[in-house]
Amino acid sequence: MNQFITVNNNRIEVLLKGSKGIPIIILTGMGCSFYDWYDVSESLY
Repeated sequence: MNQFITVNNNRIEVLLKGSKGIPIIILTGMGCSFYDWYDVSESLY
């Protein structure tokens, strides 16, 4: 489920998967898009 949240006055897009277990946060950057990490998030889920 993609949604936008505000952190320190910055709006960021987040993808929430699952409802239990240890949270994993992937911060994209350096020209990578949010969707470049989709396969990685699927393998961790």
